[in-house]
Amino acid sequence: MEQPDKADIGSDGRTALRLSKWLTLVVVLGSLVLFAVLARPLWTGTLYIEDDLGAFHLPIRHFYAERLRAGESFLWNPDLGLGMYIHGEGQGGMCHPLHLLLYRFLPLDRAFTLELLLNYPLLFVSFYLLMRRWRLCRSAALFGAMMLAFGGFYLSSYMHMHIVAIMAHAPWLLFFMDIATRSRVPRLATLASLGIVIATASQLLLGYPQAVYVSLIIEGLYLVHLRRDLRAGRFGSICGAKLLGAMIACIQLVPTWDLVATSLRAEPTEAFRVSGSLHPVNLVQLVAPCLLDRARIGGPALYAGSAATVLVCLLMVKRFRAGRANRLVPWLAMLAIVGLVLSLGRYGVVYGWISRLPLIRHLRAPDRHVPIFHLAWVSLAAASFHGLTQAKGKMRWRELWPVGLAPLAAAVVSGTFLALRSYADASPWVVQTNSVVRVTGGVVLMFIAAGLVVGAARGHRWMLPLLVAFTALDLGAYGLRHKPTESLAQFVASVDVPENVGPYRITTDTRPMYLCNGPTMKGYRVVPGYVALRPARHLSYFTDETPLRLAGVRFIQTRYGATKALAEAAEQGVKWLEIPNPMPRARLVTHAVVSDTPNRDISTCDIESAALVDRPVDLDAGEAGSARVTRDDPGEIRVTTASPGRQLLVLTEAYDDDWHVAVDGTPVSALPVYGDFLGCVVESGEHEIQCVFRPRSFALGKRITLLGIALTISAFAFLWFGTRPARQLLFLIS
Repeated sequence: MEQPDKADIGSDGRTALRLSKWLTLVVVLGSLVLFAVLARPLWTGTLYIEDDLGAFHLPIRHFYAERLRAGESFLWNPDLGLGMYIHGEGQGGMCHPLHLLLYRFLPLDRAFTLELLLNYPLLFVSFYLLMRRWRLCRSAALFGAMMLAFGGFYLSSYMHMHIVAIMAHAPWLLFFMDIATRSRVPRLATLASLGIVIATASQLLLGYPQAVYVSLIIEGLYLVHLRRDLRAGRFGSICGAKLLGAMIACIQLVPTWDLVATSLRAEPTEAFRVSGSLHPVNLVQLVAPCLLDRARIGGPALYAGSAATVLVCLLMVKRFRAGRANRLVPWLAMLAIVGLVLSLGRYGVVYGWISRLPLIRHLRAPDRHVPIFHLAWVSLAAASFHGLTQAKGKMRWRELWPVGLAPLAAAVVSGTFLALRSYADASPWVVQTNSVVRVTGGVVLMFIAAGLVVGAARGHRWMLPLLVAFTALDLGAYGLRHKPTESLAQFVASVDVPENVGPYRITTDTRPMYLCNGPTMKGYRVVPGYVALRPARHLSYFTDETPLRLAGVRFIQTRYGATKALAEAAEQGVKWLEIPNPMPRARLVTHAVVSDTPNRDISTCDIESAALVDRPVDLDAGEAGSARVTRDDPGEIRVTTASPGRQLLVLTEAYDDDWHVAVDGTPVSALPVYGDFLGCVVESGEHEIQCVFRPRSFALGKRITLLGIALTISAFAFLWFGTRPARQLLFLIS
């Protein structure tokens, strides 16, 4: 393990040690303050609800928590769309051990807030350990951890908490890979490989494969960097550990792939794949953080503090050295370029080819590669800060000219944008420039950071604690603004729903999206709902009244820009337009018409007495019998029927190949009706029909997960007891 910093800092041991302690204290205090501000919902009894937090994550976790407490299955959610395989959708991470504990035993608002907040200390600690593994001094490692956790991507994208959670595993994985690759102690390498298994499984169980793919890019490039240090057999051990982690996560992976194959993403267009590309103009954030109005331009932030930009410029000074981390600088620079090029998507040329590859072609939003750039950028800044703390003597003024590039670029870019803003034909990006005061403030920040770095390089080491405190204030002012909170009761009360809906569904407006799924928290079922992996459907449920009637929709929210009827109702102040005669939850029909194109044939079908099916079905003519729902739980529906002849039972629940139907306990075939709805044939007389959703992909994934756990225990027990005892386990964090 690296010895205390007093041996590494300057020529005067006591002065250097005092400076190191001050730097450590200021970084720790600054990080604690930033986290305390971020964690304010914990002591105010509120929760964050911005964007996807309130639109998607909170309603999904409300459903999840209710099912856990009731001891019911959370695999199928009947409240979204026509019902869907919500566990396969994945973003709830419903089989992750942490989520199972949080949402089973804590109130929803506390569990939700803790799930979000825990990502930041875990990210901070993991990056600190990685920096120490790279032989950066304690204060530089802490400074880098503060910039990574509370700057750039991670605070600006906090509403995508599942992405933040997955990327928080990346430094842990690099840390474990470094030990597994270079450690001379076999048992330490074994422990590190076990860490790789656990971290990989945890990532995948969180249920967002795109972020895992981004992490894999970082891991793969790091192994390339470590190629000269790879000991015999270590590369195979790392690959085996990743494979075991993937096996343990198959309880999530297999269902997600199952849903992808039947979702709208099964055959994505090129426009879909490159949507969400980072526009090159966003690069001005690195020197002018307050220039553009982020509320309007969207996309993740690149800004990790003005000090980070200035410190990276300092690495351009020829005589400046980042100490033991100097070897990392070329690799980190390459990593930053890779992350930036991939984030640019359609503007970076390369991603257009990459997005056509298998698996990757199902992904969108290339700007989610920004964490690659962010990790590299902050690491470069931390290495530069390490060099400042270790520097002896003064640097000459003429050597420090690269430091002036950052404030100079900030002044030139900001001045140009402000000068062009008044022109009518200016680019939309120029028009979206912030106020002169805010833009000028951003330039001032860059000049202050440059001044503090130059002063420290000139031998005024007392400026380093000031630089740390300034960075903490800078990150807090940039990243912690405009993060709205509400109590759970306030949020639920703010969701607008109609009255007297009964057992029927409603169709909410998708604009604003943040209230699209909210009615499910009040016990309503919505069509179409807001999910990432939207199941492919045969019928259109956005504006066509007949499919909405089939889905049992009673009210549709009015809005401008939709159908004429909805727009006229909105102009008259009507919020909800009633759909005439929606179909009941369960009904019997006596006539079936074979159709391969239900979306076309539905307009000529009398849906009250006839059904469209994909195969011939023999039914008895006559009066339709009765159907009564006796149980309607997620993934299980029971209906009692009474009919004078052989008839077709039709439910307003989505058809899926994994629905299992039994009539009086005898299995029968489930049928897709109108292409999208669940049905089955029932004979004359009285019967009890039970429909249970038992996905084969979940059962298969569960078996592979259990096998992966067994193999992991066996393999690591063999490796542990088959190696010599470790002399010093503290090497793990050295």
